[in-house]
Amino acid sequence: MKLLDIEAAKEKVFVDINAYLATVRLIVAATPNNLESGIQTLALMRKSSSEELNQIQHEYGALMSIDWLLRRSPEVASADWDWHPRQTGDFSEPDVRASAGNKTIISAEITTSELPQGVIDSRMAKTLAKLATMDGERFYFVLTHKMAQRARTKISKSNFAIEVVNLNDTAPATA
Repeated sequence: MKLLDIEAAKEKVFVDINAYLATVRLIVAATPNNLESGIQTLALMRKSSSEELNQIQHEYGALMSIDWLLRRSPEVASADWDWHPRQTGDFSEPDVRASAGNKTIISAEITTSELPQGVIDSRMAKTLAKLATMDGERFYFVLTHKMAQRARTKISKSNFAIEVVNLNDTAPATA
């Protein structure tokens, strides 16, 4: 999917955040009066929001990765940007891609997972292997030191040419 206006995409994410929070507020507005109603409230909260929460965070991570790439290499501002903010792309589609003409210049994957344990760890290995086959400079964006450290270990052991970027270590200063 083409990303035509990053500022409009950021505004959409902000709207999504507020809609998500409105849903959560509605669900938790009433205090449960017994164990069963408490469990029902938690189940409704989980069903209504866990996937949306993940998708919003992933969308935001993709936008922050583009911001980082633009700060790092301002010349890519004229590139055509594609992204897959709400779903995992197929094996040939990274979360974020920058192209110049028919040439891919950047391929990037983003994870918002915080700890590389269990399914997250095995998913990371698959994602890095997928990313290693893509064209252009390759980046794996994470949000925590533990995820960055684990990704670097996997990349080193597999001899992949992928740069790991912890977005929480690279955020621009705010005034």
